[in-house]
Amino acid sequence: EFTVFKSKNEPVDLTGSTIKWTLAPYGQLDNNVCEIAGIMREPENPGEIPNVFTVDLQTQFTIDLEHGKYIQQPVIIDLTGEQNRLGQGIITILNEIPLM
Repeated sequence: EFTVFKSKNEPVDLTGSTIKWTLAPYGQLDNNVCEIAGIMREPENPGEIPNVFTVDLQTQFTIDLEHGKYIQQPVIIDLTGEQNRLGQGIITILNEIPLM
């Protein structure tokens, strides 16, 4: 789940935006190996700005990836088509641990 703010107290209005989450091998930001559409969450209270989205990362999206470091980035595409990368994080994918 991602909550988007311009500053600590100013939420970003995501109305009409397209949201995606990307995954690329560490050091290869132009080599997306996984891209998932974000799902907007409706505000809990009337009058609140919609600024929260979720990404449903399922096993099938990563099961065939090699183990190693990956960079994840949430991306917001606004109504003008401009892409905004909110930040990034490192994910380490390990080989499956066999059940005994």
